[in-house]
Amino acid sequence: QFFVRDTGIGIPADKLDTVFNMFLQVDDFHTKKYTGTGVGLTITKKLVELLGGKIWVESELHKGTTIYFTTPFKIAQKTIKNSVAPIVDSQEKNDWSSKKILVAEDIDSNYTLIQQIFKHTGVELHRAINGKEAVDYFKESQNNIDLVLMDIQMPVMNGVEALHQIVEIDKDKNIPVVALTAFAYEHERTQLISEGFHDLIVKPINHHLLLALTKKYLRIKKN
Repeated sequence: QFFVRDTGIGIPADKLDTVFNMFLQVDDFHTKKYTGTGVGLTITKKLVELLGGKIWVESELHKGTTIYFTTPFKIAQKTIKNSVAPIVDSQEKNDWSSKKILVAEDIDSNYTLIQQIFKHTGVELHRAINGKEAVDYFKESQNNIDLVLMDIQMPVMNGVEALHQIVEIDKDKNIPVVALTAFAYEHERTQLISEGFHDLIVKPINHHLLLALTKKYLRIKKN
């Protein structure tokens, strides 16, 4: 069971049964101070019911409203390991100030998260916003790169094609490339490893796992 609570204008008791009606708002149309189309709760109710849950409202006029909903879930029978890397304490001091990581990620919020995870490690991050940009940067700076974090779904050139081109440039395959992927199924993960990725991290990114994988692959020595 989940809930969302506000401290807004509240809903009169005689209107609680109508809040899920399409295009209806508690505030009168001609005098309302609050913008909106009045479809949000209707859509939410449909989504909750499609998932097998229930939704209801409790409110007190001029004090606020609480909307509750439930959603069923099943206990997984099997846990698929995200990676072979051990989970490490995120508070552990990692001094990677001599290391450089190329991050191929087109979504700003995802890259910001990665920056925050590495904030206290001293590692030098370089960003590419698509696969082609990652390949071009790698071609120019491969001798100075210690690890590549590669998003799979990117514009211009996807992560798999970028990996193939990087492997062609890096003939000795000394620089590890880790996939950043939203793929959740085991066969999809297996396919990425077979394409040549050293490892993968499933989004949303687990900061413990990212630090553990980074620590693992930064230990790889170049010939």
